[in-house]
Amino acid sequence: MRLEQMLNLLERLRMAGIPINPLISEVMESVNPSIFTDFSIEPFWNDLPVPFLRTKLGALKTFSAPHMIVTLLHHLEVHHGQKIILIGSKSGYFGALLDSMVGHEGMITIIEPHNEVKSFTEKKIQNYDSMGVINIFSSIQDMTENLGVIKFNLLKKSRRENLIPLGGIRISNLNKLNTVKCNSVALSSEVIKKPIVFSRRCF
Repeated sequence: MRLEQMLNLLERLRMAGIPINPLISEVMESVNPSIFTDFSIEPFWNDLPVPFLRTKLGALKTFSAPHMIVTLLHHLEVHHGQKIILIGSKSGYFGALLDSMVGHEGMITIIEPHNEVKSFTEKKIQNYDSMGVINIFSSIQDMTENLGVIKFNLLKKSRRENLIPLGGIRISNLNKLNTVKCNSVALSSEVIKKPIVFSRRCF
């Protein structure tokens, strides 16, 4: 990664009115997005989504454009030492940014139900020098069987992963979910800041 390109990108985003605090700037400058794709990183410097994987069925998977990433990081209000669950890996890049923000005492747990994307993410995370612990599971059930019940500080959901019951909506994918506690939930760029518990009773 060329630091100059990242600095120029962040400056353009600031000039466009996107809030970028010093911590977000620091992690964006320290985590190389090219680690998390086998495609050209050029779209990233033009503030566009970056393809990272073409599946066996021909679907092109991407991670979000920089303005979306920094906006979400801003609204999540991530702090050192937090435990965050991320639904949908997006190649692991966003998880790596969160890992840099929570530091050595934090934990990032990624739930990626797509086998090809999960395998790709696991390989890419191995090339990333993580600050804390990064776990990758295929389902909430897989996570709870391995980690038990954990109280997470934040939960971030990819817009394309219909896995989380929110606002009374029933989604059957998590029908074997053990209790997962979160203090806030991010859906796209929105953050709902209220205590919420996902459990079997949700279904």
